[in-house]
Amino acid sequence: MFRYSFTGGLRKITLGLTNPIAIEEDPSSGDFLVATAAGDVYRVTPAGQITTLFPRVFPAAMCQTATMCTEFDTGQILVAWDGQLHRFDPTRGRTTTLSASYPLVADMDRDPIGGGFLALGGGGLIRFDPQNGASVLIASLGGPVTIPTHVATWGRRMLTGMARPASGVVYPITLAMPGEAGVAYQAAASFTIRPGIPTPAGRIHLATDALYHFSLAAPTMFRRFSGSLDANGSAQLDVKIPSAPAYVGQRFFIAAVSYDFSGIRRISEPLGVTIE
Repeated sequence: MFRYSFTGGLRKITLGLTNPIAIEEDPSSGDFLVATAAGDVYRVTPAGQITTLFPRVFPAAMCQTATMCTEFDTGQILVAWDGQLHRFDPTRGRTTTLSASYPLVADMDRDPIGGGFLALGGGGLIRFDPQNGASVLIASLGGPVTIPTHVATWGRRMLTGMARPASGVVYPITLAMPGEAGVAYQAAASFTIRPGIPTPAGRIHLATDALYHFSLAAPTMFRRFSGSLDANGSAQLDVKIPSAPAYVGQRFFIAAVSYDFSGIRRISEPLGVTIE
């Protein structure tokens, strides 16, 4: 298992994983959830330590293709696994199969703009909402024999950390909201992503805790957390992380919205940051 960074390149962070085929970050802890072809799921810390093994969570994969995507509202993981769709609880290691509603799932990805998830399955491209089980066939793609095997949405992440969030550094963040050129934005931080802040446009994945209120009132530490998006729908934010040993290991979250006179237009996914 390797980690790639823009500044440090590629480096190995752990050994002992046989034939890993899917990976996703646990948004609450920042650990990695790694599924192997045998159907096992490992929890791996950012430092590379394997802390938990969930054995035989999924049936052994025959085609050895899988995708894991986070449901930010619940903290659970949606898994497209060898033609089946599952929901995985990373805390308890339990799996619920959803394949009856979504047959022959080859791949999926979160749709940050339209909401829900996009999946290849049943001979076409499907948009589905895991909260209410609704699915809509967007396009027929020639049937299960000729259907493509991978789907990726444009702009799947709106917030991206651009360096190591080390104690005492300025941590740069890129906000990208395609199609929102010139629109106003507001970002904030909190210590957790749940229960979230409900709005008519959807749920903002932050809590209104002490850090949330502080991030809105401390522009010298949470810098450029409000403004207008540029011609590409982007903005550069940063967080001035305090230089203090007590903050090392502290995890917090950042989310952003775009808005105009009519209200909130778009809501980003949460960006989890663990101070190193």
